[in-house]
Amino acid sequence: MIIEASNAQAVETCTPLSVALKRDIAWAGGKAANLGEMINAGIPVPDGFVVATSAYRAFMIEHGLDEMAREALTGVNIQDSVELASAASDIRQRIVSKNISPDLASDILQKHTSLEKGLVAVRSSATAEDMDNASFAGQQDAYLDGEGAVELIRAVRDCWPSVFEARAIFDREEQGIDHSEVDIAVVVQ
Repeated sequence: MIIEASNAQAVETCTPLSVALKRDIAWAGGKAANLGEMINAGIPVPDGFVVATSAYRAFMIEHGLDEMAREALTGVNIQDSVELASAASDIRQRIVSKNISPDLASDILQKHTSLEKGLVAVRSSATAEDMDNASFAGQQDAYLDGEGAVELIRAVRDCWPSVFEARAIFDREEQGIDHSEVDIAVVVQ
């Protein structure tokens, strides 16, 4: 069962990793929730924060991308890898062609200043990564060794369409999971 993002209760759009726990998968995604659990168990984890699923959801709504993705996937034969890859690529291109709002970019950059200076890792954290009955871990994007404000904002935005990678689409279809039920957060460390 996927926890709907509408039930998500992140404190802020950009929240410290240490706040995320397993119960917070709806707003933090599986990776961030597991990292938060590790931090709270005393395991050394590099400092970081989560760009909550609410940011992804707001971005998708702002740009009308949910309906676009739904239409792009309507009638696609998931058994035809070329057709599926084409649909996934089209969705990705449309998502990355849009800009993150200035307010969200400001929130991300402000939280980023609290981290140690240097290169950052920007990694997807989907709500469907570590489910009780299925695992979709490793299907979303990660951007390593990012440096600078423009690269950080671009990497966050570029993580979002990875929820529509061909393999992720195929696996959700096979599991009977509605694509609109899966949200994605982003971990920045």
